[in-house]
Amino acid sequence: MLKAAVFSAAVSAATCEFVHIEHIDDSYPTDYSTFNRGWSKYLAVSDTASETVTLLAPSYEDSTHSHIELQVLTNEPSGFGRVIDLAGDDVTGQMLWVSSESNAFIYTGEWNKWSVQQTLTAPSEWDDEADRFGYSVDVDRTNFHQGVLGCPNCHYCSNCTVAILPSGQAYVYEATSPSAKSWTQTQVLTAYQGGEISDCADGAVDFTYNLGNKVRISGDSLIASADYSNCGVGGAVLFRKEGKTWSQAQTFWDSTLTIFEMEVQEDTIFLSAENAEYNGLSAVGAVYVQYPNTPEYGVKPKPKAGPTQWSLHQILYPPEAAANDLFGTEISLQGNTAVVGATNANKIYIYERETLGGMWSLQQFIEPSFSTEYYTENTISGHTIITIGKEEGAGGSPLTDIYSESTEWDCLVIAVEDQFGDGWDVARLQITSPDGYTETFAPFCHFANPYTFRWCPRYSSDDGLYKLRVIDAPKAAFFWEIQYRVYEEGTGTWYQGKHDTNMDFHWSSRDLGFSRRAIVHDLPTNITCHTCPQKPKVKPKSSPRRELKGKDTTASPTISPAPTLAQSDVEEWNYVVLSTDSEPWFEEQHRGTNYYVTDSSGRKLITTGTGCGTDVNTCWTDLPDGEYILRVSGALNAYAGDHVWAFCGRTGSGGEQLDFVVRDGECVAITSYTTAEYCADELGAQVVNNVQIVMLGIPETTPLSSLSKADLQTFAEGISSILKGVSSEGVEVSRIYESGGHAVFDTRVTVDIDDFSLDAHQFSSFDKVREYVMNTLSSHSSSGNLRNVISSASVEGSTFFNQLTGAHVGEVVLSKVVNHIPVEVNDMVTSTASQKGSDVPTGGSQGFVDYLGMAGYIVAGIAVLAMAFVAISGAAKSAFSSSAPHLLSTDDKVEVESQSPISTASRPKQIKRDAVDSTKKSIAMNRLMMADLVKMAKDEDENLSRTMRSDHFNL
Repeated sequence: MLKAAVFSAAVSAATCEFVHIEHIDDSYPTDYSTFNRGWSKYLAVSDTASETVTLLAPSYEDSTHSHIELQVLTNEPSGFGRVIDLAGDDVTGQMLWVSSESNAFIYTGEWNKWSVQQTLTAPSEWDDEADRFGYSVDVDRTNFHQGVLGCPNCHYCSNCTVAILPSGQAYVYEATSPSAKSWTQTQVLTAYQGGEISDCADGAVDFTYNLGNKVRISGDSLIASADYSNCGVGGAVLFRKEGKTWSQAQTFWDSTLTIFEMEVQEDTIFLSAENAEYNGLSAVGAVYVQYPNTPEYGVKPKPKAGPTQWSLHQILYPPEAAANDLFGTEISLQGNTAVVGATNANKIYIYERETLGGMWSLQQFIEPSFSTEYYTENTISGHTIITIGKEEGAGGSPLTDIYSESTEWDCLVIAVEDQFGDGWDVARLQITSPDGYTETFAPFCHFANPYTFRWCPRYSSDDGLYKLRVIDAPKAAFFWEIQYRVYEEGTGTWYQGKHDTNMDFHWSSRDLGFSRRAIVHDLPTNITCHTCPQKPKVKPKSSPRRELKGKDTTASPTISPAPTLAQSDVEEWNYVVLSTDSEPWFEEQHRGTNYYVTDSSGRKLITTGTGCGTDVNTCWTDLPDGEYILRVSGALNAYAGDHVWAFCGRTGSGGEQLDFVVRDGECVAITSYTTAEYCADELGAQVVNNVQIVMLGIPETTPLSSLSKADLQTFAEGISSILKGVSSEGVEVSRIYESGGHAVFDTRVTVDIDDFSLDAHQFSSFDKVREYVMNTLSSHSSSGNLRNVISSASVEGSTFFNQLTGAHVGEVVLSKVVNHIPVEVNDMVTSTASQKGSDVPTGGSQGFVDYLGMAGYIVAGIAVLAMAFVAISGAAKSAFSSSAPHLLSTDDKVEVESQSPISTASRPKQIKRDAVDSTKKSIAMNRLMMADLVKMAKDEDENLSRTMRSDHFNL
């Protein structure tokens, strides 16, 4: 039985001070929630009404704490989110256990990418929701490789003389590997069953039932709540682990009290009874502190001592106790700090002890900011306390308060940012503590960029060197876009880094602050603009000596130099042309807009540049045949939308990527993405290939116009029948020409990449689709089946292919890719609004269709030239608002290949648009005009394409 010992009734000299830092409104209604023990990174909140779990991350802007919603998890079982537990470390990774009424789910992931790793299901005999398998869950904070689920209605007493009641069970799970990627059930625990006892007052324990309404596990101790029949009270059962086996060790109960809440941390056990009386007052509540009889807790071992036993060490009561305070409604333990809640008193009490077996003394009490007498949860996480409550009455709004004792510490404010806005791929900023523990951070798609947070040691006593490194940067795509910044609160200094920057800071528990140590490869401040590479000049060659006519000799013969090469105003595709409608591309603090040309994997930077001043900048790039990516940043620049680029026949603005190929020295644009499209979770694509099919038996002089609509439909159905992801509408004959005495059908074949397990974000996926088309058609061609499927397709009125004697596949060339975001993923983006692509130019005549195309482009060209005479000045943008303390801005500098030497001229003054009057720059500007002109040309191109397709089927 529980017996009174000592209690604390007054606030002692405080060694900590928790201060309110954030209030979260009713966006996350919940009654049952648990949180992770480290609010420096994640917070999980459940909503049992909507059966969702929301993951949040802390943010710090303008010296204000806030949060960012990362992801909302849903699942089918009833009661999803009843209890949640977020845990893990740098070995296991982050895990989120979520219970329902009949099973539990283990989610793994990070930031906004979480998914179910494993589902823990009940045994078949207890798989009904009424059995409540997974009604409670807990992951060990001292060993993230073990956890426990409670099932209070599982198992029934078979030899009891009283009414049959569910005895309940606790299911122990252990990870099967250090990474904790899979879990296995290792043991099922059931409390000892005694016979019926008619008198509870003598201290005898009747048989338990409903074991596992609440469960807690820590190290070698596992405690589960239990009820006792006839006695009308609740208690707890302690299980201990010896080797790999758990066994029942001790039972806690009292004939007049009901154990309401429990917490265990290694060998320290807290039990609460919210209905306990104190000084004649009813339902004040009390917390019972249990210590084991071991030397670590100050108990000398006795000779021939039996198993370890726990005994009551201290009873905690609230100061200024009042009836119905319900002290002990919630308990949270962390190290030598305990947090105890009193629901009706609307207070949270913070206790500390100096040593492992010491007495607990009250340090502080907190009154939540919301006006309520009802709250449901509180937890301590490092230097942070989180409490969640709900206003009184049915349907009261849920509210959350967050408190921290680090407000007076001099910590680090860290901003992780990306130039393009799609995150760091696999790279992470890793913070390593003196004890070797690591945490990682990075920006991601659909996430704040920059992402700014305040970082402090877990405890104020954690002295030592803290190391900041970007890990796995060389493995990440576009790693040169990585930047991060660190603000030292103690000195008010910003330090700026990139993918290979290392920063070290020392924490002093005496000064409660960080101080800088070594920093390697940091970014400089206030840089100057580097002019981008220009086309290499061809050195003139000297002509041989020539004598003057009419003379045999001369003392001073004239030398005729080689003629000077003419400079053409027509820019070649090799130029990346940069212009602006307002502010320059360049920015002194590394927040400018830059362009990067890379290989198709995005892991090898070939050349880079930016625009200096407001003049048009032309930047030369010389590329051999191959596949490439042009990326234009701007995610950190407020004026990126005004920064216009032109390259490879395409134009765009900041925050766009162009995939292109160089074939036979000519540039062909394949597809382009905005940052939003690139970040789409389910980006679809249609891959268009130009396929040459040699048609044996068809006269080589056959004009396309001689094929009827039925004939073209027959051909399309035959080709699409043997290609996955291709419909008959996706097969289009663009022309027929003669080669080697045979008719060649130049055919566009459009393949939907959604039918393949390929990532539409990767350039290599398009090549794989092209290879699939080539290999499949070639295989059918070799077997003779290609001719069969074309000639045997039955479309009424089609007889043209009866003369076909054979079909062979020639060249298959990737033409373009049309990206689309599925409507069900983002209904604000239609499947046509984001379609972009550029066809490979093809020669030959197509009769009337070609005249239509030429006429259309003439009309569009006239309109563009007419509008080009209108000069429009870009409106000044509002100044870019940075985080406070205000972030300095820096520009990533990486070593690049094939880049010409650069000058270090100071930043040019802003030049008005009408001051740009050189012929070359005027031509460049006319080619780059405004987004409206680009849209007009694209619309005209699309209209012509539709006309051509229609004419093909109606000639």
